[in-house]
Amino acid sequence: MAQLLTSEQVANQLVIDERGVWAAVAAGEIATVRLGEAIRFRPSDVAKFVASTIRVCNIGREEVANV
Repeated sequence: MAQLLTSEQVANQLVIDERGVWAAVAAGEIATVRLGEAIRFRPSDVAKFVASTIRVCNIGREEVANV
């Protein structure tokens, strides 16, 4: 089983502050695991969050040349 992460560890991995992590949790963008009073994160759920935020830019060669 993968080790669960704290909100501080997630924030460090994403290079954001912990408020950003909790905002994503409140928005339902990152799943959490509750262990008693502790809230932790699965690395796979953090990876899914990152994958969901990736934006692909479809710029053709002509468009790049004109920039």
